[in-house]
Amino acid sequence: MMSEKNEVNLFILKVGAVIGLSFASTIFIAHLRGMTHTPGDNISWLNIIIFSFVVMISGRQYREAVEGEKFIYGRALLYVTKLNVISAIVLAVFGYFYYSTIAPEDLQTIIGQVEPVLRQQWGMNDEQTAAMMNLYRESLSGGSMAFVMFIMQLIGAGFFSLILANIIKTKPLLQINNLNQ
Repeated sequence: MMSEKNEVNLFILKVGAVIGLSFASTIFIAHLRGMTHTPGDNISWLNIIIFSFVVMISGRQYREAVEGEKFIYGRALLYVTKLNVISAIVLAVFGYFYYSTIAPEDLQTIIGQVEPVLRQQWGMNDEQTAAMMNLYRESLSGGSMAFVMFIMQLIGAGFFSLILANIIKTKPLLQINNLNQ
């Protein structure tokens, strides 16, 4: 019994790692193409599509191998949530190295994108904007971006997890007895 549990956990760990590594790959490929990744951009949406696709395929395998006929919504949601957390951890580790060593200049690009938002959407004056920009420059780092990527992954894929769990769960069989009566 313990061996089966270990195999199930290993399966979940592998699938979650594959999801996280595929996210890292899309970000790195975008970097090679000269695109700056910011949480919530089109690359994030691509990653959500990848997440959904992998969950659908692996969820079917997991359901057939482990849960069988009784893969209820709660169990499906737990499975998808585990995948989400593992992929978020992998993505955060990559994010730390990405923004610390691979593309630290992207942090400056992100900071540059913040200034117009502060002025136009939040209506800050020059003094307020300068103070906020200094705060961003001092606090934005590989570690803070890794944290942001982790949280954004949990929230973004977490929402889709609710839907995906409903899709991969076992559909209840409609049993009709004696229609003629």
